[in-house]
Amino acid sequence: MTTLAVLFGLIALGWIIRRFHWVDDGFWRPAERLTYILLFPALLVRSLANANLTALPTLRIAAALVGAIVLVGGALYLARRKVAHDGPAFSSVFQGAMRYNTYIALGVVVGAARADLLPLAAIAIVVMIPLLNALSVVVLTQHGDNEIKRNALVEIARNPLILGCVVGMALSVSGVGLAAPVDRMLDVLGQASLGLALLAIGAGLSLDAVRGRTREIALACTVKLLVMPAVTALLLLALGVHGAPAAVAILFQAVPTATNSYILARQMGGDADLMAGIITVQTIAAVVTLPVVLALWPL
Repeated sequence: MTTLAVLFGLIALGWIIRRFHWVDDGFWRPAERLTYILLFPALLVRSLANANLTALPTLRIAAALVGAIVLVGGALYLARRKVAHDGPAFSSVFQGAMRYNTYIALGVVVGAARADLLPLAAIAIVVMIPLLNALSVVVLTQHGDNEIKRNALVEIARNPLILGCVVGMALSVSGVGLAAPVDRMLDVLGQASLGLALLAIGAGLSLDAVRGRTREIALACTVKLLVMPAVTALLLLALGVHGAPAAVAILFQAVPTATNSYILARQMGGDADLMAGIITVQTIAAVVTLPVVLALWPL
């Protein structure tokens, strides 16, 4: 619980800094970009390069994560006319219900101070980011109100977090590892990632975006914070995955949606205002739901 208190405390501090203009508003976007393209990938490369990946139940974890996404995402899509009043709104509810905030999930994992958890987190990242990005782009292409189209495969191949996982895994499996100076440099960069990312999440919260969209926001919050972890837990149980591997997989399904869902919604004709409201409410609601999830499935 101390880890969660620190995590949400930093998010709240980020909101305060933005609200009272303690730094220029132009600071936040470059800070988010730096975290995304350099700091978190450095953390992942170092953690994976130094890890033993051969003993992990990778396929069963992947099957449970993909199974939950397909089952819940498919149900949402079939019920799309009841989920939202138009296509752009549905695309934002879909993103809000399915995607996850990598920074918050990694914040909890890093805060647990266990070296064996980060390789498990990397499995979730490698499995979920490509699938969820592809599904989000497909849904926005079909239901967004915009002519801008994006190639899902290109977006996935260029994702720095995916690249960081692939490089780290390759270094581990090959036995090459990291030279001491490189290891230390990546360690310093990785340590800078968490605090900056959480402050930026808080700075991006918008309470004004919540007004008037209660039904869609409530649905996205319920599915993301309650249904997704529950379905994942059942699939993990059926596949015989227990302990830390199960806890990390469930954690990644239980965190709020990705903050860059707003950018994707804005660029591809989704309902950006609704997306901002979903991100804000889910992040606040997770203060209550995440402690429950971690109590049921402790790391």
